[in-house]
Amino acid sequence: FPVTIGWRHVKFVVGVNFGVQPGLRGVFVSSSGDEVTRSHVRLIDNAFWTYGVHARLGTRNLAVFGAYQFSSMFKSSQNLKLYPLQLGLSLSLF
Repeated sequence: FPVTIGWRHVKFVVGVNFGVQPGLRGVFVSSSGDEVTRSHVRLIDNAFWTYGVHARLGTRNLAVFGAYQFSSMFKSSQNLKLYPLQLGLSLSLF
């Protein structure tokens, strides 16, 4: 990375994250003709603990980030294995 003078310098940050997901909710939408039905449900098989990695690359205030969750969203082996991936743009105020 080139060295820059002043406040416009390049940052690269890598880290790990641990957290909890206390409850997942879903909305199921079905339609029959002109009628649309929405059902709000609570998903009970969610894994409570989450862990993953994240990275951020950019200047002082603006950067792109990515995060990947190594833990599945659901704990049962018979359920879906979903590992969230997030990509985005972050704006830092300080």
